[in-house]
Amino acid sequence: MKNNVKLLISILTVPFFLFSQNILPTATDGDSNHQKLMAFASDSSKSENASIAALDEEPRLIKRVEPKYPAAMLKDRWEADVFLKVFVDINGNVTDVQSVQKKILSYKSNEIQKKVSNVTDGKEFEDSAIAAARQWKFTPAQKSGTPLATWVTIPFRFRISTSDENDSKDTVRSKYEKIFRSTRKIVDDVLKGKNIDEVLHHHLNPDAYIIYGNKFESLYGVLKNEHKEIKLVEGEKSRLKFINFTLSDDGTTLFIIWKSQVAESGPERYHTILFTKSKQDDWQIKHWHVSW
Repeated sequence: MKNNVKLLISILTVPFFLFSQNILPTATDGDSNHQKLMAFASDSSKSENASIAALDEEPRLIKRVEPKYPAAMLKDRWEADVFLKVFVDINGNVTDVQSVQKKILSYKSNEIQKKVSNVTDGKEFEDSAIAAARQWKFTPAQKSGTPLATWVTIPFRFRISTSDENDSKDTVRSKYEKIFRSTRKIVDDVLKGKNIDEVLHHHLNPDAYIIYGNKFESLYGVLKNEHKEIKLVEGEKSRLKFINFTLSDDGTTLFIIWKSQVAESGPERYHTILFTKSKQDDWQIKHWHVSW
């Protein structure tokens, strides 16, 4: 039996209106996917009562060890979702791992539905995920230049898939990554004041508007510098702090949350940007909201 296994890991940052996203490799069978972290600002006592709002920078994964697909589970065609909570100390090391939840599934392919020979409580999946997570390494969370310890929740998905399914998902993933790269460049160009003419002619919906504090104006007029009191452009030193993409099911609407810093030690701002797909397949900004 070919060990054609996919491991999918995703990362969600709380609170719900502030998201981060890192694009991370998932090395199983050449697969890759997006990952989301759920981080809770804390201290070395492992208290979970501190707010995520206390963080200037979230923990970032820099070393990952893939969990092994348990041989017995693969033989009987079991799949699983395992949710772990790991404690990342001020040095970025994982010092504690707790299992939060697990869900066990039986594998079904398009051709057959194989009956498993016995039942399982899924402990093998849990043990495999825990063993891998203990070897992960992060950059620690930061507040005012000081590292903070955090709890990070990581959902592991153990899945068996056919080569056809892998090829199809690779194609979809490649399409999504192209969308994310192109729209990210558009936002980055606007904030840095680059390629504005291209944005105006190809990537701006005619009805696009901006909400800037308590002001509501045409985004076209703002980018043409007709509203000097609205300072959307941050300049070449604008820095991206975190980003999240959400693509609609029909693939025609994209929602971006972007946290920027104006220069290295400047103020931070939050941008929510709505893109829609034009009839010419260009991604165009429809709405931009700036808050700080």
